[in-house]
Amino acid sequence: MPNASRTVVGDWMRYIDGSRYLSELSIPGTHDSVTALFHSAVGMKEGWTRCQDLDIEVQLQRGIRFLDIRMRYDRSVSPAVMRLCHGSSDMERDFGYVLGICQRFLTTHNFECIVMSVKNESGEDEAAFAE
Repeated sequence: MPNASRTVVGDWMRYIDGSRYLSELSIPGTHDSVTALFHSAVGMKEGWTRCQDLDIEVQLQRGIRFLDIRMRYDRSVSPAVMRLCHGSSDMERDFGYVLGICQRFLTTHNFECIVMSVKNESGEDEAAFAE
């Protein structure tokens, strides 16, 4: 692998031997990946909720390949949507926001992959969440 640079970091998977299994790699990732979206007038709430300073687009550009996505099923809108959240704190976006960023990234970085953990943060609406 060449010396690290922004170009290499953004495309680091291209330098991995194609015979390697994903399970053999140590994948860099973030906890509560979308929380850079959260802003609050209450400083302590922001301190507890906001785990990331960089949005997921920048995280991907900087080599992150594992995203921890937390959501809740929101029936207060029609049609109902999967809302990004951290506990009870809403990130004011839906899952389509994450999918759009990932799709754009993978379109321009065709040697890369993204591993994503998707969790139902509320623990409710399991059947709807599974769909």
